Amino acid sequence: MVVLLADDNLPRNTWKMGRISALKPGRDGAIREVELHMPNGNILRRPINLLVPLELNDDTESLGESQQPELKLIPCTEQQNPPRRYNLRSTTKSVPQKQEIRTSTSSKSREYSEEGSNTE
Repeated sequence: MVVLLADDNLPRNTWKMGRISALKPGRDGAIREVELHMPNGNILRRPINLLVPLELNDDTESLGESQQPELKLIPCTEQQNPPRRYNLRSTTKSVPQKQEIRTSTSSKSREYSEEGSNTE
């Protein structure tokens, strides 16, 4: 597998490229380090968290027309529709009723103030 060697001090387009030749397990059995063959022939050991895998197409994967699997079309019916996702919102909207709050003190105070001004 071809990988890039990540380096924080360099931009990505200048990272070195290498090919993994061996996986080195740690004491617990988990793979923590790899052995890399560099283009100049050097062999390096690097931790796997510094490697970025490259996606390369392999020529051996291409199949001739005679080897390609046959695709069948299946007509879509209503039973084959995928299930709908969960709708977590309620379908009915609960809108709070607007309540008018009337304070009797404000209207009475106006009446008393008007009556008081008439009597004076």
